[in-house]
Amino acid sequence: MKATRGGLHHAWVVLGALVVVMLLGSGLRAVFGVFIKPMEATFGWDRAALSGAAAISLLLLGAAGPIVGWLADQWGPAPRHLRLRDPARPGAMLSARVSALWQIYITCGVLMGLGAGGVGMSTGAALAARWFEARRGLVMGLVGGAMSAGQLVIVPLAVWFTLRYGWRQSFLYLGVLLLVIALPLTLLFIRDDPAQKGLKAYGAGQAARARRAEGAAGGPHPGRRRDACTGVSGCSRAPSSSAATRRTVSC
Repeated sequence: MKATRGGLHHAWVVLGALVVVMLLGSGLRAVFGVFIKPMEATFGWDRAALSGAAAISLLLLGAAGPIVGWLADQWGPAPRHLRLRDPARPGAMLSARVSALWQIYITCGVLMGLGAGGVGMSTGAALAARWFEARRGLVMGLVGGAMSAGQLVIVPLAVWFTLRYGWRQSFLYLGVLLLVIALPLTLLFIRDDPAQKGLKAYGAGQAARARRAEGAAGGPHPGRRRDACTGVSGCSRAPSSSAATRRTVSC
């Protein structure tokens, strides 16, 4: 199996798609604060009642992590991206049609929380580990950065949509954005394993070669011999002419 195709390893393509999907998923979960004041003005609900939906979303986001990680170990991380990210999209779209407080708890709290949990660090780390044997520090940094960058990108976009079109249309547009960007990226580029593309992981075999090179470099110096008694490199016995004048080993 070839490690690269066209000069660029497909692992970097997978990583780019993963970063975008995680950015959208984490950012969508974080936008609820933008809509609290407009919803207060529309329905007259108090802030404490609306904050309950955000609390449910955070709770489910954390609870989904171990479950998603276990599923990724069992069946691979890419299907988890496709299936567990799906609730975020209808959650955002249905939020544009809410008329009761309990509906906000279902759409923004449950659906969007579970959807964001489906593209959390556990899934991203599992996918990155399968595709990369080298540069894993850089890769995990990019994956973690995508989680934070989502808030920096999606929240201002949600504010702009809300000011220009209203909070209902803003929810709808964010759901459509997830549909037209994240779903095609997942289907076209994200795969569980490099073998599905006829490839090896990026940097496959480099770690073993590095260990062999270190082992070769750490061997006995050519100008030293290993003492037969102590096994210490560089030790020697002084020559002696008789048993009476034989000296002890010196290192």
